[in-house]
Amino acid sequence: MSKRILALLFVVLMIVSLALTGCSSEKSDDEKRRENASAGETAYTISIWVPTNSDSADAKFNERLEAVETAINANLSTDNTRVDIVAVSNELYEQKLAEQLAASKNSIIADPSKKPYLLGTQYVNDAEKQYPDNAEDEDDYFYKLKFPSVLDNQVDICLIRDYATYSQFVSNGYLHSLTSYVTSESATYPRIKKIIKNELIDSLIVDKNLYAIPNNRDYAKDEFQFILIDKKLAENAGVNVDVNSISSIVDCGEIIKKIGALNAQGVVPFVGNETTPGISFWGEGSSLVVSNNGSTVGEAIYRNEAYLDYTLLYKQLQELNYVKPALVEGEKAGVTIYNGTLAGAQALEQDYYIVKTGTPVLREEEVFGSMFAITDFSINYDRAMMVLYALNTNAEIRTILQYGIEDVDYVLDRTENENDPIIKVVRDENGKALYDMNNDYTGNGYITYREDGVVIDDWTYIKNVNYDAKISKFLHMQSNYDAKRTDEEKAQDKAVVDSMNAFATEIYAEINAMSATDFEAFVVASKLLKKIDDGKAEYDFLKNKTQLTADEKAKVDAYEQLLSQKELADNNQMLQKLYTSEGLTYNLNYYNSLVSAFNN
Repeated sequence: MSKRILALLFVVLMIVSLALTGCSSEKSDDEKRRENASAGETAYTISIWVPTNSDSADAKFNERLEAVETAINANLSTDNTRVDIVAVSNELYEQKLAEQLAASKNSIIADPSKKPYLLGTQYVNDAEKQYPDNAEDEDDYFYKLKFPSVLDNQVDICLIRDYATYSQFVSNGYLHSLTSYVTSESATYPRIKKIIKNELIDSLIVDKNLYAIPNNRDYAKDEFQFILIDKKLAENAGVNVDVNSISSIVDCGEIIKKIGALNAQGVVPFVGNETTPGISFWGEGSSLVVSNNGSTVGEAIYRNEAYLDYTLLYKQLQELNYVKPALVEGEKAGVTIYNGTLAGAQALEQDYYIVKTGTPVLREEEVFGSMFAITDFSINYDRAMMVLYALNTNAEIRTILQYGIEDVDYVLDRTENENDPIIKVVRDENGKALYDMNNDYTGNGYITYREDGVVIDDWTYIKNVNYDAKISKFLHMQSNYDAKRTDEEKAQDKAVVDSMNAFATEIYAEINAMSATDFEAFVVASKLLKKIDDGKAEYDFLKNKTQLTADEKAKVDAYEQLLSQKELADNNQMLQKLYTSEGLTYNLNYYNSLVSAFNN
């Protein structure tokens, strides 16, 4: 009897234990869900603001946009982050974005506790039961976190399309620093600097902080400068061409003259004009202030060796009748300056020696034309950066954002190349794409396809052009100038430029009338005076020393040798006219002070 009572008690205890275990299990699921949320498994919805070529108010476009969101969210590497795309028509994009960011900032000023990031750190997501498709039991479920809607004052990622907007957003405190993610020594996403031209990233650093990531795209204009030397003519002239020893047309002087000496029918030894390759003039017209090889320091043209040497050669070739500005039908050039595409020059390699002397120069519109930033009104900076990283590295996500859904919004044409298909956008009977984005504005273009019909459809070629491109040293000057100078100051600046240009017109008329011999005397005098001016400070210092080393004594002797020849400069009428011209030195210094102020 006692055994049966004990057995019955044991069964009752087991039933109670199982019941308690069942209750405990349901409770632990809920607790686990909340524990996961507090441990970082919070679900966040990240907004992405982008411009679109479509009408963002069109119902059909928004239907396609919703499908794009769903597809991107299915491809994100984590199940606790999703995106919400805010696509605004191109012409309204900057206005709507600026209005939203201003409103977000004002809402936080009114109530700092409503900052999206602060609210995000307090999230404990709700969750709902989800049953697998093959579930056989009502207890066969799992919890799935619910995604919150985007807050009214939340903006996570936005595209910026110009420097003025970028600078203004940074000044207004709209953007969140990306330094810890990209440029710091302990950057969490160091690969960004491996896939994006570092000079572009460096150009976006403001007060030691990076606030945006530029999009890889076709940003460099395919405009190179080359020297072409006809192989057959050089051979006939007995010239052994070493392209590694050539950096400018001046280095081709003897080659041109030897080709000219052939007196071959229909051959123009040199095709070019009086404009010196590789220098830029400050101001409009023929200013005497130049920039050589990207220097931001203005220099008087009569002291610029590139100008002096080229102009002397050009005058010598003119007198020999060896130069023309362009060919006519039936003529052939011995040496020519060629401005064109990299592919265009490469196509000439069989017949010409090719020397690359200049590369595309990236100015504001190229450098700042497309970049993604994370705003200070993001719900979670780390999650926003994760999405931004995906737009730079995940080909599937990047392609979906740009082109939509395969076989609905676009098709892949593998007719010409099975492994490198071409995108063909699906259009309606009117030729309109329902989902239409600009390939420059949706992330890293290198990892997706090129569209059918574009001029260049080879990303490898485009990357090579971009790689060769140089960042302009005057990158911010125009924007800074417009922002810092009053109308009255701009009028004063213009008066200085006009004065220098008027003087330049007079000087150039005299230079053009000079013979090669007279101009050569001017070149010798000008270079001598420049050496004297450049060495004066060191000479004065050494002369005041009580004891000189052998090397220092040699420097003093060399400088005094220059001084002994100074009369060459003193007696050169053109040089004296340039140096004694009223206000020229002042104007040059004024010009350089502007350049220094506005380029920093």
